[in-house]
Amino acid sequence: MKNARSLATVALAAGTAASLASLFALMVHSQRSRHTPWQMINAPSHWVHGQEALRQRQLSGQHTLLGFAIHHLSSLWWAAVYTRICPCPAGQAQPSMARAAVVALGAWVVDTWLVPRRLTPGFERQATPAGLLVIYGSFGAGLWLGHLCHAQTEAGPAERCSARRASAGPGPGPCRAAASTGAIRGSGSRAAAGSTSASSAGAPSGSR
Repeated sequence: MKNARSLATVALAAGTAASLASLFALMVHSQRSRHTPWQMINAPSHWVHGQEALRQRQLSGQHTLLGFAIHHLSSLWWAAVYTRICPCPAGQAQPSMARAAVVALGAWVVDTWLVPRRLTPGFERQATPAGLLVIYGSFGAGLWLGHLCHAQTEAGPAERCSARRASAGPGPGPCRAAASTGAIRGSGSRAAAGSTSASSAGAPSGSR
């Protein structure tokens, strides 16, 4: 149960980040190629409204909100797939970007080639090949970043230090350097305390 809850929170974090990252890419590409940021966000609403939705260029609740809802739920579904087939190994606080890229590639293949035409995102008919590369690349980057942020939040101090040492390579690293600095300070404090005690013991007593 605890593991299932953990996977669900990872999927929520990764899916939300992927949804927002790809949404931004969609808006930018739609603005550049269609001269409106809304048309490619409206496109997924063709699931409900048919081909007419693909021609909608304005912000509207009927198409824009529905299109975003479909996009976001699809992102969460792919994030659930990502967490099931690409779990972050125990003790590893940095998920693999390559695994997120594989899932983004799988999403592109399924969205473009495998699902029935009525269940495609719709924007794949409007975007250029380069635009699709940026959109799905942003989706993969969002998966990785959301997973990374969640892993860093959940990791304990020891795991974060281990991750920093692994990414820093050979050398003392920030955690070991901090520990060394603390040890030096502790030794200095003990030496100063010993010196003070010795001086007090050797000083003549005023009452004698």
